[in-house]
Amino acid sequence: MDENMNEIGCVSCVECEYRTDIDRFGEGCEIPPYRGVCVRPGGPCDEYREGSGAAVDEPLTYDEQQRLAELGAIVGARMMGVVEFGAALAEIRDRRLYRQAHGSFDTYVKERFEVARATAYQYIEAAAAFENVRNCGRFEILPANEAQIRPLTRVDGPVQVQVWKRVTHTSEVTGEPVTARLVAASVREVLGEQFVKRTGEIRTRVQRDPVIPDDFKERFFGIMEYLREAREANWRGIDRAAALRYLDALKNILAE
Repeated sequence: MDENMNEIGCVSCVECEYRTDIDRFGEGCEIPPYRGVCVRPGGPCDEYREGSGAAVDEPLTYDEQQRLAELGAIVGARMMGVVEFGAALAEIRDRRLYRQAHGSFDTYVKERFEVARATAYQYIEAAAAFENVRNCGRFEILPANEAQIRPLTRVDGPVQVQVWKRVTHTSEVTGEPVTARLVAASVREVLGEQFVKRTGEIRTRVQRDPVIPDDFKERFFGIMEYLREAREANWRGIDRAAALRYLDALKNILAE
């Protein structure tokens, strides 16, 4: 018999051996019917890892356990803003502080906080966007809430700084307050400019390529114009995933 197993087939928490209320797990069984791992160092254990989960390949150090408890309190209480919330989740993920009690970060946020994977990553991305804008050191005004940060997650790091520069400049010139709508509009403007620049470069290369016949160029430019109009219409009426599949099919034909 397992050294931690009692006479009725229940297993104690191997960290704190805390006995939970018998009513929680059924009459006669004081603790869960599998080996548990304490996730609250120094306190009573109320969450356990099932025996069928992934093995702990690298146990948490005492400092990691303490840090996990601190971060878990931030996430669990939802008492901080989106930046602190997302940063706490990111640190737990990046340092794999979940590993002692959970096989993956996705499982950790779902079981520990009832937060879906997509939601957790939205907070992580929002926190990263805020830190990126703040760390560039150029701005006196920073995003004030989640609604203002969220549009920035649509673009990568350097573009986030570019967008926020436009936001603050527009606010200073027009007197318009910084709002989520202004941030979203600035993101669209910057993405639109990038689209025009990229398509312009492609058009120039194709136009100058001597091995491409003129009739091919004409039809190719027609596709580019269609995509430009579709983008300006926010891609209404076109399934981009389906369009990509068919374009890939054409690419495969050309490669044969």
